[in-house]
Amino acid sequence: MLYAIPARIELGGARALYSPASDFIRLPAPETFITVDGFLATKAHEAVHWSGAAHRLNREFGKRFGDEAYAFEELVADIAACAIGRQIGLRPRLMDSHATYLAHGAKVLKSRPNALMEASGHAQRAVDYLLAFSAAPTPAATAAAESQTSLDLGDRR
Repeated sequence: MLYAIPARIELGGARALYSPASDFIRLPAPETFITVDGFLATKAHEAVHWSGAAHRLNREFGKRFGDEAYAFEELVADIAACAIGRQIGLRPRLMDSHATYLAHGAKVLKSRPNALMEASGHAQRAVDYLLAFSAAPTPAATAAAESQTSLDLGDRR
């Protein structure tokens, strides 16, 4: 499923990120992850951020780490990535980075009691949007699948 998402993905660097300004996802090389599931969970998380671009689902990203919009977007990405992980058969696992993001998310939840429901709605739209790429193969998805097959060996559709 993740292979079908037509995001531009670059491998390398020490940390995963989605760059809204350049509209690409950067992931550390797959071999730097302890497990294939860790790589795929990270890819799903960053794909959720990618889905929020203005010309896709138009979610507002925060301007800096720790601000409320950033924390809210991380909450959306964590919820959606968990749902995607279940869809493709990833084993649930709490990663060290989740604790930091959830601490920021807790601040949002305290200031906005309905934030969890709102984030869940955005997460569901992101999951639906991303899953749609694997539902109807397009030439771009087919080309992406062929070029990324070795990266997604553990991807369980």
